[in-house]
Amino acid sequence: MKIEIDLYGGLRDLSPNGKAVIAHTEPGALKVQTLKLLVKNLFPKHTNLIDSSVLANEERVLLPEECLEGESHRLAMLPPVNGG
Repeated sequence: MKIEIDLYGGLRDLSPNGKAVIAHTEPGALKVQTLKLLVKNLFPKHTNLIDSSVLANEERVLLPEECLEGESHRLAMLPPVNGG
């Protein structure tokens, strides 16, 4: 399974192209909370910001216990924001 994550806010500067790409090779579904752990492994100095961020698809924010299935996904990681 290939997962491309667009990074926003303070996360955007973590990658030169503003993206994180995860290749998950284990069989079966991948929980959203496990995906966040994989992202934290990519950017270990920013675990607090990643912990407080949410993952979303094109329709909605995903819950930590939800499972991703299929060959590929494009998601967004959204950090908390201040102001309005």
